[in-house]
Amino acid sequence: MHFTVIIVHYNTPELLHRAISSLPTDMPLIVVENSGKTDLPQLLKLDKVLFPPTKMFHGDGLHFGIQHIDTPYFVTMDSDAYIKDRKIFDIMLRSFDPNTYGVGYVTKVDKNGLDDWHQSSNSPYFPYLHPFFSMIHTEKYHKCKPFVHHGAPAIRAMQSLGNYTLTNLGLMQKYVKHDGRGTRKITKEYLKGWK
Repeated sequence: MHFTVIIVHYNTPELLHRAISSLPTDMPLIVVENSGKTDLPQLLKLDKVLFPPTKMFHGDGLHFGIQHIDTPYFVTMDSDAYIKDRKIFDIMLRSFDPNTYGVGYVTKVDKNGLDDWHQSSNSPYFPYLHPFFSMIHTEKYHKCKPFVHHGAPAIRAMQSLGNYTLTNLGLMQKYVKHDGRGTRKITKEYLKGWK
């Protein structure tokens, strides 16, 4: 397999079960279990569950999981997302060229991670690969800044891309459904863990 799926989970087992059930059963998967509940692997019949030594924010949890993969690519997937059409994985793999950092839904955000359409955002804006469901080249990830904090966890990585490029798949909603509710609301939670 060319890639590993990484999901950071916190206290939404029904959403996690739906997300995992939408994946092919033979797909390499790492769940970073952030609630500390050690019965999750048995409940959901999971093989590879990582328990961080301390509670982590979403971005830190993704980074923690990325340290445990050995595939050329990885897929970040939110626990409140699920696959509607598994062809998306082949489409993403075929979208890479030698300079591509990642593939998925690309928008523009400001330095605080707010989308350019958000009323509180301010220019300048730069491209941002949303990690609710994206495929990233592992080696290129390690050459850029890591994912951090909770809201907009890929922002530091996006600011450090240099000559690497992002590929926007405009039809993501045809292949992946993202509820956007998960474990937080876009209020004070959004900026947790920012430095």
